Amino acid sequence: MKDQDTRDRFVQLRAQGWSYNRIATELNVCKKTLITWSRQLQFEIHNLQVMEAEALREQHFLSYQDRCQLLSDRLRRIRAALDQRDFNELPTASLLALESRLRTEVNRESTPVQLVTPFKDIPAPELPSDLHQWSV
Repeated sequence: MKDQDTRDRFVQLRAQGWSYNRIATELNVCKKTLITWSRQLQFEIHNLQVMEAEALREQHFLSYQDRCQLLSDRLRRIRAALDQRDFNELPTASLLALESRLRTEVNRESTPVQLVTPFKDIPAPELPSDLHQWSV
């Protein structure tokens, strides 16, 4: 059996999108073992992917809160401009289209990040009734 450090490294590499063949070569572990680990560690891999993606977004773009605030501010300014305009003018149509696009973006950005945990790690009395099992 491989040590915990090897399994942890597998989770990191798989979360980074490495193929089983590449990981097998890197860790000197057979592909069949890696596939078994992938099933066993699917939640850890998923959670690490989510966290790394969020860190990358914050590194290269505004933070989540800053992006939401910027979009909300722009949407407020567009609404204020629309309130002052005559809806029969062509620029108003452009502003309405922009408002719609920004509303869609705000809705997408306001979706919270959801981490997952295996059912076996949650005591039965604490399981929410609307929780759905995630499978690969």
